[in-house]
Amino acid sequence: MVDPVSDHDGGGREISIGRIELFNLLLIALAALFAWLYKGAELSLAIIFGGLLAASSFRVLKVVAVRLLEGDGSKGRGFAALIYWLKFMLIFALVGIGILFFKVNVGGLLIGLSLIVFAIIIETLLQLLRG
Repeated sequence: MVDPVSDHDGGGREISIGRIELFNLLLIALAALFAWLYKGAELSLAIIFGGLLAASSFRVLKVVAVRLLEGDGSKGRGFAALIYWLKFMLIFALVGIGILFFKVNVGGLLIGLSLIVFAIIIETLLQLLRG
């Protein structure tokens, strides 16, 4: 039986985590470019900051999910859960520091954070259209 989600770009109707990550980086670059042309560096850098936070969060989530699903014993699962919660605390801290101390554009930050959702949608639609 073929796993419906994979980390490779094989044939079939598998959703590739690697392609989602690639689409996300492309969306970050495009959004940052358009923001730079439209509003300048402030919005563009906020989109990049939010996008990279979301991309790193997605990567950690992937590693944690693999460890939880394939891990042997409770020690690996406990460590994965700890990493997962540390990721949340670190992201919250970085967002707070960015907004409070570096005056990151909140709209751009939210755009960047949400681009991963569009990358997932794009990959899913591509797989559905492949039939």
